[in-house]
Amino acid sequence: KLSYSLLLLIVCFTTFSCSGYLDEHSKDSMNASTYPKTDADMVTAMSPMWWVTMKFTSGDDPTFFFLGADDATSNVPANTYFRDGDIFNISDGLSQITYDWQLPYKGIQISNFIIAHYADCTGDQNLINNCAGQAYFMRAWWYYWLIKFFGPCPMPLKEGETDAEMTQSSVEDVYAQIISDLQKAEELMPAKQTRSEWVYNGMSLVPTQGSAKSLLASVYLQMTGWPLKDASKYALAAAKAKEVIDNESTYGYGLVDINKLWDGIDMWDEETVFGHAYNWKTGDYTMRTPKAGAPIEEGGWACYMAEINFFKNFPEGPRKKVTFQTDIWVPVSKDTEGAFYNERGKGWFIDVSWDDPRTEKQHPYFCKQRFGSETRGGSLSWEDRYLDGSMWRSGRSQRFIRYAEVLLVYAEAECMAKGGPDASAYAAINRVRERAGLDDLAAGMSASDFQTACFNERGWEFAGNEYCSRWADLLRFEKVESANSNRDSREYILNHTPTKADYYLPIPAYDKNMNPNLHDNIGN
Repeated sequence: KLSYSLLLLIVCFTTFSCSGYLDEHSKDSMNASTYPKTDADMVTAMSPMWWVTMKFTSGDDPTFFFLGADDATSNVPANTYFRDGDIFNISDGLSQITYDWQLPYKGIQISNFIIAHYADCTGDQNLINNCAGQAYFMRAWWYYWLIKFFGPCPMPLKEGETDAEMTQSSVEDVYAQIISDLQKAEELMPAKQTRSEWVYNGMSLVPTQGSAKSLLASVYLQMTGWPLKDASKYALAAAKAKEVIDNESTYGYGLVDINKLWDGIDMWDEETVFGHAYNWKTGDYTMRTPKAGAPIEEGGWACYMAEINFFKNFPEGPRKKVTFQTDIWVPVSKDTEGAFYNERGKGWFIDVSWDDPRTEKQHPYFCKQRFGSETRGGSLSWEDRYLDGSMWRSGRSQRFIRYAEVLLVYAEAECMAKGGPDASAYAAINRVRERAGLDDLAAGMSASDFQTACFNERGWEFAGNEYCSRWADLLRFEKVESANSNRDSREYILNHTPTKADYYLPIPAYDKNMNPNLHDNIGN
């Protein structure tokens, strides 16, 4: 088993050209007689685990199926998997499906290796436990991804086990393991990281105790809805989120100014409860390329854009302004009234509204992945936003959990646990609404109305293919069907009217061929 795990780690190091934080440790130290034995070995073992998350965020492909929600859409003839996700035409032969399935299992295998060996290592016990806690956290994260979006799945937990030889574990069993792993992660990780390569401007770049509590709160809330519908988890979600909120200063969490939230200037901020930091030292990979969600006229690929009705129903205010791009540069001749020249675009343009018939798609776009700082790529400002051929790479770090999510998890869970919203539930959701430029919710709402307000707020706050996705909420509330019944006539025609059969992704054909125990999960 040790030889197998060593081989796995070496493959990960060579597959993902590791550098950046953790890069002072060389894979040359890995051999069967010495590895892993010390705290330094454990730190080395962390590197391939984080490079799996890097690979996972190296493009927009892993989120293509989020387009089945009602916030984003696609009608692009190229990269048709985006359109396939939007119209419920996903096949098990798509390479993106294989990617979404296999990469989490690679992360799980690495976590299993670390968990199997940390107790035998010598040295700084706090550091060793910290590494193990991160491994438990990431194993939980990956299983949470798999169980939400694929359903019952193999659950290897020991070093050397793989999904290629196992049967599928039930939803109940996978969630039980996720909870157990996150509780262990809470125990083992510190409130804040202090190791230099895991910190940026005093903020933790890797998970902490607060990250584990926040993810656990999200897991509990997801369990209250489809398919488990376990209402007892509302109280657990509220209690766990409250632990984070009551100690937000200890963990270093807060809400970022709305005008800075998506500007891409800072590599990390206090809103990021868990994410993956872009390593600008190498600059050799994409983090959610800005071209995928940018207009063709401005050098983008227009792989996805905002659904028109979702955009129209989105409340006005500063949040809407920073969420959507509503004007588009259209190429024109230089003698056109109002024309201006852009150097990167090498041509003349005029600025028109998204619904102008001269635009390619007549849709608004999302701003959230558009900008990165000058040292990390991406267009720099709305005034100079054309994406030239070299700008398919982005320098954006990625947020998997934002502090706004913790607040909204608490608001909904506290309300539903107590049969109605109390002052603390109102306070949590209103913090998010106030930043968005919205009025506080009216006092005296029923539990049902308040939960609907939380559902809507989450949809607006996390619109546009964020990892805390609208799609996951539609699954939880069993609203996939109704959400897709209100499409503007300018959207691409659905392949079919969605049903519960569309709630889970198909398991990749390759993996089903390799493991005859596997079968697609049909929601019911």
